[in-house]
Amino acid sequence: PKANFEKQKEHWIYFQKAQKAFLEGKPDDVIKATPECVEAHIAQMNKIKDEEGILLAHIQTLLENFPNKVVAKSTAGDFYFKFGNLLLAKKYYEDVLANFKTYDVLTNYGHTLYKLGQYEEAAERFFEALDYNPTKIEEILQFVQASYEKLKH
Repeated sequence: PKANFEKQKEHWIYFQKAQKAFLEGKPDDVIKATPECVEAHIAQMNKIKDEEGILLAHIQTLLENFPNKVVAKSTAGDFYFKFGNLLLAKKYYEDVLANFKTYDVLTNYGHTLYKLGQYEEAAERFFEALDYNPTKIEEILQFVQASYEKLKH
């Protein structure tokens, strides 16, 4: 953890130098200041891309072998939400909710709708989730409040 902190601190220093050079109109200095930051960023993005590819292959296998299973579709929804494909996440959550409802699936679907800008429908799903876990009322009220705040703007 300490080594990781030191590396992040070093990257921050590179970033500050690059930002200063950029604001001063010195593009060559920006390039000199950022090599390790860029390399670290590219490495991180490649790691995420590799993880996404592995997870996608797993999800596809799961869906091929168990196309009608709630767990497969719910897992696919979670995967697509995590990696930003909200329309596919929405589709899989809707498939699950057509036959099976749980607190987790309803709130995940609500978060997906929220990110898609469908705030009123998101709030409805959050309220519906309370039927499946009434002890989560404070958490749900925060989600609903956030949804209605977005509707006002």
